[in-house]
Amino acid sequence: MAKTRTTSPVQREQATQVAVEELTGLALQERGLTALLARQAPESPAGAPRERVEAHLRQSRAHARVFDERVQALKAHRGSGELFAGYVRSGLALVATVGATVGQTATLPLARLRKGGRQERLLENAGVEGGVLAVKLVILTAVSQAAELSGDEETRATLVRVRDEATETWEQLLAAIPGLMTGLVGARADAA
Repeated sequence: MAKTRTTSPVQREQATQVAVEELTGLALQERGLTALLARQAPESPAGAPRERVEAHLRQSRAHARVFDERVQALKAHRGSGELFAGYVRSGLALVATVGATVGQTATLPLARLRKGGRQERLLENAGVEGGVLAVKLVILTAVSQAAELSGDEETRATLVRVRDEATETWEQLLAAIPGLMTGLVGARADAA
């Protein structure tokens, strides 16, 4: 990564404030993801599929703590404006997660009536999980840059590590999708 740290104290301060806003939002978004994964884990088939979701749940909880710790470390820069902006951003992400969850709940009776309902629900769960992960990766990339611009190497290094972990989780999720689709097609074929 090219060094793009600014020399202006005003720019460094603004970059720190943006990082605090985004970290606050990420912590809240991660809690929403944790709730989603906690609901999804028992629905997942035993074995590798459930283990993947449970591992992501543990990772999500750990990441929420990491984000909280970084915000706490930067608390001298944490004002009501940063908190408000972080809550607004995370609220928008959480609305998307809640909206997807409500959509899943509303369509559950239909999924059960259709052939392959459980398998279809597993695929829908993976889609919601993937959407939240994608947003997380984008925000982590952006806030890593803000940390670099502020000169906060500790936060930047921490976020790069978290982004690498989230990227690995993304790859695991993508690798699971063909099996979920195969399960759905098989369930519908069996019911036909």
